[in-house]
Amino acid sequence: MLLFNLCYDALKACFAPSSTSPNNNDEEQANERTALRSRGTVVLPPSYNYRRGFSEGFVSFFESKRGILFGFANLAIYYASAVIAFAFILETDWTVVDAIYFATVTFTTIGYGDITPSTDGGRLFTVIFSLYGIFILGFFAGLVGEKLVELHNAALKAMEDRGRKTVKEMFGASSSDDARPKRRTVCTIICDVLQVELPLICLILLLGICYGTLVEGWTVVESLYFATVTASTVGYGDFSPSEQWSRLLCVLLLPLAVTIFCEVLGRIAGVYLDYKIELQEEQFLHRQLTLSDLNSMDTDHDGNVNWGEFLVFMLSAMQKVDKEDIDQLRQVFEELDKSGTGQLDKNDIRGIMRQNTQRKLQVED
Repeated sequence: MLLFNLCYDALKACFAPSSTSPNNNDEEQANERTALRSRGTVVLPPSYNYRRGFSEGFVSFFESKRGILFGFANLAIYYASAVIAFAFILETDWTVVDAIYFATVTFTTIGYGDITPSTDGGRLFTVIFSLYGIFILGFFAGLVGEKLVELHNAALKAMEDRGRKTVKEMFGASSSDDARPKRRTVCTIICDVLQVELPLICLILLLGICYGTLVEGWTVVESLYFATVTASTVGYGDFSPSEQWSRLLCVLLLPLAVTIFCEVLGRIAGVYLDYKIELQEEQFLHRQLTLSDLNSMDTDHDGNVNWGEFLVFMLSAMQKVDKEDIDQLRQVFEELDKSGTGQLDKNDIRGIMRQNTQRKLQVED
Protein backbone atom coordinates (compact mmCIF):
# COMPACT_ATOMS: atom_id res chain seq x y z
CA MET A 1 0.00 0.00 0.00
CA LEU A 2 2.90 2.35 0.72
CA LEU A 3 4.33 1.62 -2.73
CA PHE A 4 0.97 2.44 -4.32
CA ASN A 5 0.75 5.78 -2.48
CA LEU A 6 4.27 6.74 -3.54
CA CYS A 7 3.59 5.92 -7.21
CA TYR A 8 0.22 7.65 -7.13
CA ASP A 9 1.64 10.82 -5.56
CA ALA A 10 4.49 10.91 -8.06
CA LEU A 11 2.17 10.60 -11.04
CA LYS A 12 -0.21 13.13 -9.53
CA ALA A 13 2.63 15.61 -9.19
CA CYS A 14 3.52 15.11 -12.86
CA PHE A 15 -0.03 15.65 -14.08
CA ALA A 16 -0.99 18.42 -11.65
CA PRO A 17 -1.48 21.82 -13.28
CA SER A 18 1.03 24.49 -12.42
CA SER A 19 -0.14 27.03 -9.88
CA THR A 20 -0.73 30.57 -11.03
CA SER A 21 -0.15 33.72 -9.10
CA PRO A 22 -3.32 35.17 -7.50
CA ASN A 23 -4.93 38.26 -8.97
CA ASN A 24 -4.25 41.16 -6.64
CA ASN A 25 -6.47 43.66 -8.43
CA ASP A 26 -9.18 43.78 -5.71
CA GLU A 27 -10.77 46.93 -7.10
CA GLU A 28 -11.33 45.38 -10.51
CA GLN A 29 -12.86 42.27 -8.92
CA ALA A 30 -15.17 44.40 -6.75
CA ASN A 31 -16.40 46.36 -9.78
CA GLU A 32 -17.06 43.15 -11.65
CA ARG A 33 -19.02 41.70 -8.76
CA THR A 34 -21.09 44.89 -8.47
CA ALA A 35 -21.94 44.71 -12.17
CA LEU A 36 -23.04 41.11 -11.85
CA ARG A 37 -25.27 41.91 -8.87
CA SER A 38 -26.93 44.75 -10.83
CA ARG A 39 -27.95 42.19 -13.49
CA GLY A 40 -29.57 39.97 -10.85
CA THR A 41 -26.79 37.38 -10.83
CA VAL A 42 -26.05 35.57 -7.58
CA VAL A 43 -22.43 36.39 -6.68
CA LEU A 44 -20.58 34.28 -4.16
CA PRO A 45 -18.48 36.07 -1.52
CA PRO A 46 -14.67 35.91 -1.90
CA SER A 47 -14.40 33.70 1.19
CA TYR A 48 -16.90 31.17 -0.19
CA ASN A 49 -15.39 27.72 -0.62
CA TYR A 50 -16.14 27.10 -4.28
CA ARG A 51 -17.47 23.71 -5.31
CA ARG A 52 -18.05 22.41 -8.80
CA GLY A 53 -21.66 22.69 -9.94
CA PHE A 54 -23.85 20.24 -11.85
CA SER A 55 -23.53 22.29 -15.06
CA GLU A 56 -19.83 21.47 -15.31
CA GLY A 57 -20.75 17.94 -16.34
CA PHE A 58 -20.18 14.50 -14.90
CA VAL A 59 -16.86 12.82 -15.63
CA SER A 60 -16.67 9.08 -15.12
CA PHE A 61 -13.80 7.60 -13.15
CA PHE A 62 -12.31 6.05 -16.30
CA GLU A 63 -12.19 9.43 -18.05
CA SER A 64 -10.98 11.44 -15.06
CA LYS A 65 -7.38 12.35 -14.37
CA ARG A 66 -7.62 10.53 -11.06
CA GLY A 67 -8.73 7.36 -12.82
CA ILE A 68 -5.84 7.52 -15.29
CA LEU A 69 -3.36 8.07 -12.46
CA PHE A 70 -4.91 5.19 -10.53
CA GLY A 71 -4.51 2.86 -13.52
CA PHE A 72 -0.89 3.73 -14.25
CA ALA A 73 0.02 3.56 -10.57
CA ASN A 74 -1.39 0.02 -10.36
CA LEU A 75 0.41 -0.93 -13.56
CA ALA A 76 3.71 0.34 -12.12
CA ILE A 77 3.12 -1.64 -8.91
CA TYR A 78 2.27 -4.74 -10.93
CA TYR A 79 5.45 -4.70 -13.00
CA ALA A 80 7.63 -3.70 -10.05
CA SER A 81 6.23 -6.61 -8.03
CA ALA A 82 6.92 -9.01 -10.90
CA VAL A 83 10.53 -7.90 -11.26
CA ILE A 84 11.28 -7.98 -7.53
CA ALA A 85 9.47 -11.25 -6.80
CA PHE A 86 10.45 -13.33 -9.82
CA ALA A 87 13.83 -11.97 -10.94
CA PHE A 88 15.40 -11.46 -7.50
CA ILE A 89 13.57 -13.64 -4.93
CA LEU A 90 11.45 -16.54 -6.20
CA GLU A 91 12.86 -17.38 -9.65
CA THR A 92 16.48 -16.26 -9.55
CA ASP A 93 17.28 -17.82 -12.95
CA TRP A 94 14.88 -15.37 -14.63
CA THR A 95 16.11 -12.09 -16.08
CA VAL A 96 14.31 -8.79 -15.58
CA VAL A 97 12.98 -9.05 -19.13
CA ASP A 98 11.65 -12.54 -18.39
CA ALA A 99 9.81 -11.23 -15.33
CA ILE A 100 8.27 -8.32 -17.25
CA TYR A 101 7.34 -10.60 -20.16
CA PHE A 102 5.72 -13.14 -17.79
CA ALA A 103 3.76 -10.32 -16.12
CA THR A 104 2.52 -9.14 -19.53
CA VAL A 105 1.33 -12.52 -20.79
CA THR A 106 -0.30 -13.05 -17.39
CA PHE A 107 -2.35 -9.86 -17.12
CA THR A 108 -3.38 -10.10 -20.80
CA THR A 109 -4.52 -13.70 -20.01
CA ILE A 110 -2.60 -15.01 -23.04
CA GLY A 111 -0.46 -17.41 -21.02
CA TYR A 112 1.78 -18.99 -23.66
CA GLY A 113 3.33 -21.32 -21.11
CA ASP A 114 6.88 -20.82 -22.41
CA ILE A 115 7.87 -19.28 -19.05
CA THR A 116 6.25 -20.58 -15.86
CA PRO A 117 7.17 -20.58 -12.15
CA SER A 118 9.21 -23.61 -11.13
CA THR A 119 9.18 -23.18 -7.34
CA ASP A 120 6.31 -23.53 -4.89
CA GLY A 121 6.88 -19.98 -3.72
CA GLY A 122 6.67 -18.68 -7.28
CA ARG A 123 3.48 -20.64 -7.96
CA LEU A 124 1.87 -19.49 -4.73
CA PHE A 125 2.74 -15.88 -5.51
CA THR A 126 1.33 -16.28 -9.05
CA VAL A 127 -2.05 -17.27 -7.61
CA ILE A 128 -2.54 -13.76 -6.23
CA PHE A 129 -0.42 -12.06 -8.88
CA SER A 130 -2.54 -13.38 -11.76
CA LEU A 131 -5.79 -12.19 -10.17
CA TYR A 132 -4.31 -8.74 -9.71
CA GLY A 133 -3.26 -8.83 -13.38
CA ILE A 134 -6.81 -9.60 -14.54
CA PHE A 135 -8.01 -6.55 -12.62
CA ILE A 136 -5.48 -4.42 -14.52
CA LEU A 137 -6.57 -5.95 -17.86
CA GLY A 138 -10.19 -5.04 -17.13
CA PHE A 139 -9.21 -1.49 -16.28
CA PHE A 140 -7.06 -0.91 -19.35
CA ALA A 141 -9.49 -2.68 -21.69
CA GLY A 142 -12.11 -0.16 -20.58
CA LEU A 143 -9.74 2.80 -20.65
CA VAL A 144 -7.26 2.32 -23.50
CA GLY A 145 -9.17 -0.04 -25.80
CA GLU A 146 -12.41 1.92 -25.73
CA LYS A 147 -10.63 5.23 -26.26
CA LEU A 148 -8.67 3.98 -29.27
CA VAL A 149 -11.77 2.47 -30.88
CA GLU A 150 -13.77 5.64 -30.24
CA LEU A 151 -11.05 7.78 -31.82
CA HIS A 152 -11.00 5.50 -34.84
CA ASN A 153 -14.80 5.61 -35.21
CA ALA A 154 -14.86 9.39 -34.74
CA ALA A 155 -12.29 9.82 -37.51
CA LEU A 156 -14.31 7.63 -39.87
CA LYS A 157 -17.53 9.50 -39.05
CA ALA A 158 -15.83 12.83 -39.70
CA MET A 159 -14.69 11.59 -43.12
CA GLU A 160 -18.22 10.39 -43.93
CA ASP A 161 -19.71 13.72 -42.87
CA ARG A 162 -17.25 15.64 -45.04
CA GLY A 163 -18.04 13.39 -48.01
CA ARG A 164 -21.80 13.77 -47.47
CA LYS A 165 -21.44 17.54 -47.25
CA THR A 166 -19.41 17.64 -50.46
CA VAL A 167 -22.07 15.67 -52.35
CA LYS A 168 -24.82 17.99 -51.09
CA GLU A 169 -22.85 21.05 -52.20
CA MET A 170 -22.17 19.56 -55.64
CA PHE A 171 -25.72 18.51 -56.43
CA GLY A 172 -27.70 20.81 -54.15
CA ALA A 173 -29.84 17.89 -53.05
CA SER A 174 -31.42 17.57 -49.63
CA SER A 175 -29.83 15.05 -47.35
CA SER A 176 -31.48 11.67 -47.17
CA ASP A 177 -30.96 11.83 -43.41
CA ASP A 178 -33.78 14.36 -43.20
CA ALA A 179 -36.29 11.69 -44.08
CA ARG A 180 -37.26 9.11 -41.54
CA PRO A 181 -34.83 6.20 -42.02
CA LYS A 182 -36.12 2.71 -42.61
CA ARG A 183 -35.42 0.08 -39.98
CA ARG A 184 -32.31 -1.87 -40.82
CA THR A 185 -31.97 -5.58 -40.36
CA VAL A 186 -29.55 -7.05 -37.85
CA CYS A 187 -27.38 -8.38 -40.69
CA THR A 188 -27.09 -4.89 -42.16
CA ILE A 189 -26.12 -3.45 -38.79
CA ILE A 190 -23.45 -6.13 -38.24
CA CYS A 191 -22.05 -5.47 -41.73
CA ASP A 192 -21.88 -1.74 -40.99
CA VAL A 193 -20.06 -2.40 -37.71
CA LEU A 194 -17.63 -4.76 -39.44
CA GLN A 195 -16.99 -2.15 -42.10
CA VAL A 196 -16.01 0.34 -39.42
CA GLU A 197 -14.12 -1.96 -37.04
CA LEU A 198 -12.45 -4.30 -39.56
CA PRO A 199 -9.53 -1.93 -40.31
CA LEU A 200 -8.48 -2.06 -36.64
CA ILE A 201 -8.59 -5.87 -36.61
CA CYS A 202 -6.62 -6.02 -39.86
CA LEU A 203 -4.05 -3.60 -38.40
CA ILE A 204 -3.50 -5.83 -35.36
CA LEU A 205 -3.17 -8.93 -37.54
CA LEU A 206 -0.79 -7.11 -39.90
CA LEU A 207 1.46 -6.11 -36.99
CA GLY A 208 1.48 -9.74 -35.88
CA ILE A 209 2.43 -10.93 -39.36
CA CYS A 210 5.24 -8.37 -39.57
CA TYR A 211 6.52 -9.42 -36.16
CA GLY A 212 6.41 -13.13 -36.96
CA THR A 213 8.02 -12.94 -40.38
CA LEU A 214 10.64 -10.27 -39.69
CA VAL A 215 11.56 -10.98 -36.06
CA GLU A 216 10.91 -14.69 -35.48
CA GLY A 217 11.39 -15.98 -39.05
CA TRP A 218 7.98 -17.68 -39.19
CA THR A 219 5.89 -18.12 -42.32
CA VAL A 220 2.99 -15.80 -43.09
CA VAL A 221 0.45 -18.46 -42.07
CA GLU A 222 2.29 -19.15 -38.81
CA SER A 223 2.53 -15.41 -38.09
CA LEU A 224 -1.18 -14.89 -38.80
CA TYR A 225 -1.97 -17.86 -36.56
CA PHE A 226 0.23 -16.42 -33.80
CA ALA A 227 -1.36 -12.96 -34.10
CA THR A 228 -4.90 -14.35 -33.90
CA VAL A 229 -4.42 -16.67 -30.93
CA THR A 230 -2.48 -13.91 -29.16
CA ALA A 231 -4.91 -11.02 -29.71
CA SER A 232 -7.87 -13.23 -28.82
CA THR A 233 -6.02 -14.27 -25.60
CA VAL A 234 -6.23 -17.98 -26.54
CA GLY A 235 -2.44 -18.36 -26.37
CA TYR A 236 -1.84 -22.05 -27.17
CA GLY A 237 1.89 -21.62 -26.62
CA ASP A 238 3.13 -23.52 -29.68
CA PHE A 239 4.40 -20.20 -31.07
CA SER A 240 5.89 -17.64 -28.70
CA PRO A 241 8.80 -15.15 -28.54
CA SER A 242 12.15 -16.87 -28.20
CA GLU A 243 14.69 -14.09 -27.64
CA GLN A 244 15.05 -11.55 -24.84
CA TRP A 245 14.65 -8.52 -27.08
CA SER A 246 11.65 -10.01 -28.91
CA ARG A 247 9.98 -10.65 -25.56
CA LEU A 248 10.63 -7.04 -24.62
CA LEU A 249 9.00 -6.00 -27.90
CA CYS A 250 5.97 -8.15 -27.06
CA VAL A 251 5.66 -6.38 -23.72
CA LEU A 252 4.69 -3.29 -25.73
CA LEU A 253 2.62 -4.97 -28.45
CA LEU A 254 0.60 -7.57 -26.52
CA PRO A 255 -1.43 -5.23 -24.25
CA LEU A 256 -2.28 -3.00 -27.21
CA ALA A 257 -3.36 -5.94 -29.38
CA VAL A 258 -5.45 -7.59 -26.68
CA THR A 259 -7.26 -4.42 -25.55
CA ILE A 260 -8.17 -3.32 -29.09
CA PHE A 261 -9.07 -6.81 -30.31
CA CYS A 262 -11.31 -7.59 -27.33
CA GLU A 263 -12.99 -4.18 -27.44
CA VAL A 264 -13.79 -4.49 -31.15
CA LEU A 265 -15.06 -8.07 -30.88
CA GLY A 266 -17.12 -7.10 -27.85
CA ARG A 267 -18.81 -4.31 -29.78
CA ILE A 268 -19.56 -6.61 -32.69
CA ALA A 269 -21.02 -9.23 -30.35
CA GLY A 270 -23.20 -6.58 -28.67
CA VAL A 271 -24.83 -5.47 -31.92
CA TYR A 272 -27.48 -8.19 -31.83
CA LEU A 273 -28.39 -7.48 -28.21
CA ASP A 274 -28.65 -3.75 -28.90
CA TYR A 275 -30.86 -4.47 -31.89
CA LYS A 276 -33.26 -6.57 -29.81
CA ILE A 277 -33.37 -3.94 -27.06
CA GLU A 278 -34.18 -1.25 -29.63
CA LEU A 279 -37.05 -3.36 -31.00
CA GLN A 280 -38.49 -3.89 -27.52
CA GLU A 281 -38.28 -0.17 -26.74
CA GLU A 282 -40.06 0.74 -29.96
CA GLN A 283 -42.85 -1.74 -29.22
CA PHE A 284 -43.12 -0.38 -25.68
CA LEU A 285 -43.47 3.23 -26.85
CA HIS A 286 -46.36 2.28 -29.16
CA ARG A 287 -48.47 0.96 -26.29
CA GLN A 288 -51.77 2.60 -25.40
CA LEU A 289 -51.76 5.00 -22.44
CA THR A 290 -54.22 3.87 -19.76
CA LEU A 291 -55.80 5.42 -16.69
CA SER A 292 -53.70 3.12 -14.54
CA ASP A 293 -50.58 4.56 -16.19
CA LEU A 294 -51.69 8.10 -15.32
CA ASN A 295 -52.24 7.14 -11.72
CA SER A 296 -48.77 5.59 -11.55
CA MET A 297 -47.16 8.65 -13.15
CA ASP A 298 -48.92 11.10 -10.81
CA THR A 299 -46.45 10.89 -7.93
CA ASP A 300 -47.66 14.08 -6.21
CA HIS A 301 -51.34 12.94 -6.49
CA ASP A 302 -52.63 16.28 -7.82
CA GLY A 303 -54.61 14.66 -10.64
CA ASN A 304 -52.22 15.90 -13.36
CA VAL A 305 -49.04 14.48 -14.88
CA ASN A 306 -46.36 17.02 -15.75
CA TRP A 307 -43.31 16.52 -17.93
CA GLY A 308 -41.05 15.61 -15.01
CA GLU A 309 -43.40 12.91 -13.72
CA PHE A 310 -43.83 11.49 -17.22
CA LEU A 311 -40.07 11.46 -17.82
CA VAL A 312 -39.27 9.72 -14.52
CA PHE A 313 -41.97 7.10 -15.08
CA MET A 314 -40.91 6.32 -18.67
CA LEU A 315 -37.20 6.13 -17.87
CA SER A 316 -37.91 3.72 -15.03
CA ALA A 317 -40.37 1.65 -17.08
CA MET A 318 -37.89 1.34 -19.97
CA GLN A 319 -35.18 0.38 -17.46
CA LYS A 320 -32.98 3.29 -18.50
CA VAL A 321 -32.46 4.20 -14.86
CA ASP A 322 -33.01 2.39 -11.58
CA LYS A 323 -35.62 3.48 -9.06
CA GLU A 324 -32.82 3.86 -6.51
CA ASP A 325 -31.14 6.44 -8.77
CA ILE A 326 -34.37 8.42 -9.09
CA ASP A 327 -34.92 8.36 -5.33
CA GLN A 328 -31.35 9.51 -4.73
CA LEU A 329 -31.72 12.42 -7.16
CA ARG A 330 -35.05 13.37 -5.58
CA GLN A 331 -33.37 13.38 -2.18
CA VAL A 332 -30.61 15.67 -3.50
CA PHE A 333 -33.25 18.02 -4.92
CA GLU A 334 -35.14 18.15 -1.62
CA GLU A 335 -31.93 18.93 0.25
CA LEU A 336 -31.15 21.78 -2.16
CA ASP A 337 -34.69 23.15 -1.95
CA LYS A 338 -34.10 25.13 1.26
CA SER A 339 -37.28 27.20 0.82
CA GLY A 340 -39.47 24.10 0.38
CA THR A 341 -41.28 25.53 -2.68
CA GLY A 342 -40.60 22.54 -4.92
CA GLN A 343 -38.44 24.72 -7.16
CA LEU A 344 -34.80 25.83 -7.06
CA ASP A 345 -34.13 29.56 -7.19
CA LYS A 346 -31.62 32.15 -6.03
CA ASN A 347 -32.99 32.06 -2.50
CA ASP A 348 -32.04 28.39 -2.26
CA ILE A 349 -28.50 29.20 -3.38
CA ARG A 350 -28.25 31.91 -0.74
CA GLY A 351 -29.57 29.46 1.86
CA ILE A 352 -26.89 26.94 0.89
CA MET A 353 -24.22 29.63 1.15
CA ARG A 354 -25.42 30.65 4.62
CA GLN A 355 -25.51 27.04 5.74
CA ASN A 356 -21.97 26.40 4.50
CA THR A 357 -20.75 29.56 6.19
CA GLN A 358 -22.29 28.52 9.49
CA ARG A 359 -20.71 25.08 9.23
CA LYS A 360 -17.33 26.66 8.53
CA LEU A 361 -17.64 28.95 11.55
CA GLN A 362 -18.63 26.03 13.76
CA VAL A 363 -15.57 24.07 12.63
CA GLU A 364 -13.29 27.06 13.32
CA ASP A 365 -14.80 27.52 16.80
